[in-house]
Amino acid sequence: MRSSVLNFIGALGVSLALASCVTSGLYQRADVRAGQAGYAETRLSDAAWRVEFVGDDFTSRETVETYLLYRSAELTAENGYDWFASSVADVSEESEIIVEAPRLDSYRERYWRPHWRRRSRFFWSDLDPVGPIPREPRESHVFTNVHYSATADIRFGRGAMPEGAFDARRTLDELGSEIVRPQS
Repeated sequence: MRSSVLNFIGALGVSLALASCVTSGLYQRADVRAGQAGYAETRLSDAAWRVEFVGDDFTSRETVETYLLYRSAELTAENGYDWFASSVADVSEESEIIVEAPRLDSYRERYWRPHWRRRSRFFWSDLDPVGPIPREPRESHVFTNVHYSATADIRFGRGAMPEGAFDARRTLDELGSEIVRPQS
């Protein structure tokens, strides 16, 4: 009884540890050198920025677009503006196909195996009483990783909001609950 409880607790601990390692779609500053997904921005002028968000293997297109919009609203509020207007977001998709194929056996396994010969009354012949050794076929596995990234040029403003612009404070309030930040 005690052993089954300890096994259950151990399995639970391992699964929680693994679950904490799988983090997808974290809202954080991108670290290009480390290949880490996240947001980046470039100042174009006093009231204009280029904002980009790059997702990882687990980040959906919708999440990338949401995080881009959220970062645009954050920049607007940080710079003391009320609203921002965005160019059409350019969302790119990069697919990576990974093929895990079986490795060929080593040279020795492919071309050498014990070999017996026997001498009959008139000639030498090969002796293979068992026949060839059957091998189970190994399967190949194909995986596709899709990475999304979105880029938009935004401009800030104060006062009356033009048509198609976003209210920065309202955007932050509405999208704040959807943002997943890394744990400190």
